[in-house]
Amino acid sequence: MNFLEELVAEWYEFQGYFVTRNVKYGRRSKGGYEGEMDVVTYHPQKGELVHIEVSGDADSNAERKRRIEKKFSTAQRHYSELFKFPNMTILKVAVMGYNRIKCSEDWGDIKYYTIPGFVRDVVLRGIYDFGSKHKNWSIEERFPILRSMQFALSYQEKK
Repeated sequence: MNFLEELVAEWYEFQGYFVTRNVKYGRRSKGGYEGEMDVVTYHPQKGELVHIEVSGDADSNAERKRRIEKKFSTAQRHYSELFKFPNMTILKVAVMGYNRIKCSEDWGDIKYYTIPGFVRDVVLRGIYDFGSKHKNWSIEERFPILRSMQFALSYQEKK
C-alpha cells in the first residue's frame, strides 16, 4: 500500500463506501495471478462498485492511457466472479500523473484524474464543502491523511 492508494481508500471510506485494497484476480494454474486491482469500493445504498487504479508513474499520457485501459479491461472479466452485489453499477477511476494543466477527463468508461486534480478537485473541495455544512466537526482519527488535510485547510492563511 502506498500513500496514494491510502488517500484514495480513506476518501471513499469517508464517503460511506466499504473499501478493500490489492484485490488479486485470475489465479493462474502454475501460480500467481493475472492482475491486481489497487482499490475497490462498494456503496450499498447506491449499489455502486468503484474500481480505482492509482500510480505516481512518469509515463506519457498516451502510454498511461494504454496501460490503464488494458488493466481495467483485464480486471473487468473478473468483476462478476469477485463481486456478487445485486444491481451493481461499476465505475472505473484512474488517479495518476502530475500534470497540473489538465486535471481530469473521461477515457471512455474510465474517469481519469491527475494526482493534483484528485487532491484539489475531489478531496480538498469535498473536505471544505463538508466542513462548511457542519460546524465544529473533525474528521475521525481513523482517516489520518484526510484529517491532516482538514487541519491544513483550517489553518491556512486567508488571502
